[in-house]
Amino acid sequence: MCEPKSIERRGLPYLIEIATNLFPIWILIGMILALFSPSLFSWYATGKVLGTSLIVWGLAVIMLAMGMTLSWQDFRY
Repeated sequence: MCEPKSIERRGLPYLIEIATNLFPIWILIGMILALFSPSLFSWYATGKVLGTSLIVWGLAVIMLAMGMTLSWQDFRY
């Protein structure tokens, strides 16, 4: 059995680990806000950065954040 990673319980690495592990919660909060108040996110559907839709950039950030939560053990089986 694999022992959990030990990490120092203070400092920036710890805060980053907490934010990364809570990523599904951030997505759920955004989904609920968009469901009940879509006007908060209307700028997102029409905006562009470097000629590319913000939706494409948003999906790229989401996929990157999800990938950052993976470890080599996740690909083992």
